[in-house]
Amino acid sequence: MKKNELNQIIARIKQEFKIAQDQEVAKLLGISRASLANHKTRKTIPHKEIISLCRKNGKDLDYILGSKKKANITNPEKKEKDELYYQEKCEIYKEEIMQLLRENSQLKTQLLNQQELVGTASKKAGNGKKKIG
Repeated sequence: MKKNELNQIIARIKQEFKIAQDQEVAKLLGISRASLANHKTRKTIPHKEIISLCRKNGKDLDYILGSKKKANITNPEKKEKDELYYQEKCEIYKEEIMQLLRENSQLKTQLLNQQELVGTASKKAGNGKKKIG
């Protein structure tokens, strides 16, 4: 690990969670302040805790770990365009789901009808058999 890598990760966590102290970072990670200090001294990263923190809070793990830059959505037009795109996608998926539900209902009705026919045919076949005895 590079010398400042953990410090940079901590700085990004502070920025994302709008906090100022290492003690607050440690609390978010679910470790003690001493444990965080030990990670700094040993130049190790508490990966498991960072992954858990990002998952629980919907944060971009790649950004926190420094693998990529933070997405910049400060342009209101782009943000609005993205929102419209996702709204359109949602509508398309909603229509597709409704169509699948209709098809599922039709298939269920057909299956029930076939089961009734098989049941009726089985009863007729059973009544036609001669009893030996």
